[in-house]
Formats: sequence, C-alpha cells, structure tokens
Amino acid sequence: MNHLLLFFSIYLCILFASFLASLLNRKNLEDYAHLFSTLTGVTFLVESIAFYMLFFAYEKTHFLYHYFLPFSYTLIALIYRKAVTKAWIKKALSASVPLFLGAHLLLSVFVQKIDSVNSYAIMGASFLIILSSLSYFYDLLTRPEIVKLSATPLFWISTGNIFFYSGAFFLMGFLNYLMREELGLASKLIVINYSLNYLLYSFYTIGLLCAGRLRKS
Repeated sequence: MNHLLLFFSIYLCILFASFLASLLNRKNLEDYAHLFSTLTGVTFLVESIAFYMLFFAYEKTHFLYHYFLPFSYTLIALIYRKAVTKAWIKKALSASVPLFLGAHLLLSVFVQKIDSVNSYAIMGASFLIILSSLSYFYDLLTRPEIVKLSATPLFWISTGNIFFYSGAFFLMGFLNYLMREELGLASKLIVINYSLNYLLYSFYTIGLLCAGRLRKS
C-alpha cells in the first residue's frame, strides 16, 4: 500500500504542475486555454478526493469516475473542436459528445453500475480521444500554412493523449478479468497506469509551457 501511496502522490504533483502551467502561461496560449485550466484543475480536485478516500478513508472511488468521465470527455472534445479548422471534424466532434454521454449513461445504469469500475466507458472514451488526437494531427498537416509543431501546445498534449489512452484502452480491456482471476497481475497493471498518467501530464505540462518560451526565442 505504501508504494501505491507514493505513486499516487507523484501523480498528483505532476498533475498539479500541469494545472499551474495552464495558469502561468495563459496569455501565450490559444483562446481555448481556459479549458485546459478547467480540465487540469477539476482533474486535480477529483484525484485529490480519490487520494483521500483510498488511503485515509479506505472507501471505494469508482463512483467518482462515473461522474468525472463524461465531464472530461466533453471538455476534451470541445478543446479539439475549437482547435481544428475542418468543418467535418468539428461536426464529428460535436456529434460524439451526446453519443458518448448516452452510451455512458446506459453502461452506468445497466452494465457496470456506479459501484464498479466503468472500464467499458473508459475504453470508449479512450478510443474517441485517440481519434480526436489523430484528427487534430491530420488537420495540422493539411493546413496551407506551416505550423511550428514544437511551439504548438495541443501537439504535445495530443501526443500525450495518444500514448496514455492507447495504454488505457488495453489496460481496461484486461482489468475486469484480472481483478477476478489474477489479482497480483492486476496490481502490477495499476503501476503501469500510474506510469501512463506521469507521461500524460508531463506532456500536458511541456505543451502548456512551451508556447511562450518558443515564441520569444
């Protein structure tokens, strides 16, 4: 348990760093920068509550993520919708939100209820966020102007999203089975999940900080 407490603490520190980066470099970011502050700030709040519940109150935290996942996916889809230029990608992102929210509600009510891990919904959100990130890359590469990728915050963030959500998709695919049959291996996968979170929010922090520095250089 002690090593999980350490892993979670490190995760919260990196997550908080990304939140601070979104605030400190706000003036150098795009007009959707406030959405990054909201996303990282609310994520930090939710994960801090989960941290307390897990390690101090010894309570389950599954219900938190049943509420948090629809919020986070909606915000991420909105960020990408504001960032892309192609109309068909904007329409697809707009349509994905009510479809995901409806599917998530059905899964939470009938399949994986609020007291269990919502792994199917996480897999669905992961798939959609990977598609959103790849669509953003396509949009960048097909723009008439030259885009400096290293100075584009959402390029770094999308790279982190692809790594994290690809890993999360496969982890969630195995999690339910392993929790029943191979608890020891399931605990090792939790360590992998922390590593993926470190990677994700490190990319967020880099992306949110790089714009101002590289524009001045």
